[in-house]
Amino acid sequence: MTNSTQLPCLPELPESVYQLVDYGNGRKLEEFSGILVDRPSPVAVGTAVTELWQRADGRFDLQENHCGSWVWERELDDWQLPTPFGKMGLFPTSFGHVGVFAEQLPHWEWLTTLPLTGLKLLNLFAYTGGSSLAAAKAGATVTHVDSAKNMVRRASHNAQISQLDDRPIRWIVEDALKFVKRESRRGNQYDGVILDPPTYGHGVSGKSIWKIEDQLPELIDGLRQIIPVCRLMLYTCHSKGFTPSFMKQNIKGFRGPGKAQSGPMFLQAQDGRELANGNFVRWFQT
Repeated sequence: MTNSTQLPCLPELPESVYQLVDYGNGRKLEEFSGILVDRPSPVAVGTAVTELWQRADGRFDLQENHCGSWVWERELDDWQLPTPFGKMGLFPTSFGHVGVFAEQLPHWEWLTTLPLTGLKLLNLFAYTGGSSLAAAKAGATVTHVDSAKNMVRRASHNAQISQLDDRPIRWIVEDALKFVKRESRRGNQYDGVILDPPTYGHGVSGKSIWKIEDQLPELIDGLRQIIPVCRLMLYTCHSKGFTPSFMKQNIKGFRGPGKAQSGPMFLQAQDGRELANGNFVRWFQT
């Protein structure tokens, strides 16, 4: 896997869809479908340059335990984001999220352009379903796995509002590592994987703990057992130290194509500045 490329930024998106309006001083100002959101961003270094912050419709401030609270200046009535496959429902959470990570939008567009009919794909840490729905729209059979029941429920709702609820998608509430081990014992196999592991998290029971530096190697080994020929890989990560080269080493040994795209993910502000948002490795083999 030798081909390295920076994932395209998002300046071409209509303003009604998504825009990174400004960032700086540890915060970012974003527009999701006409709603301006002001929230923390550890990577938002530098100085903000616009006065539009005063017009934010919602502001999130962190408190203890990585949680916080929102203050809204307007009602959020059926807040949705258009995507390459349909729509995603947006909603504020106590962690400052809104149900979509905008840096994934180019990946969703990439998935929808691929000839995936007949492929059986696994999406781990699948959140609210963007990658699952993009792959399903392109013809894949998808197993969507996330340990948070409420997020799987949101993903299923996104399938409905995108008119993709008739596609072959399995919705699974389970720890990623436990699910992969169980699939290996059952002899089930897949043609590819979509993987967006968090740095830290709790499992379904709340007792099991995910730490990426401890559990990811075991997860990757398990994936090798159930993906004998990996025709599609989409691996994204926001954890410190997970550079593109390190991530490619993580997945070394998968039987797939000889080349892969890899690099940093960026959001581009209105003034052209780029805000880094993790890294990626991806490939597809026809």
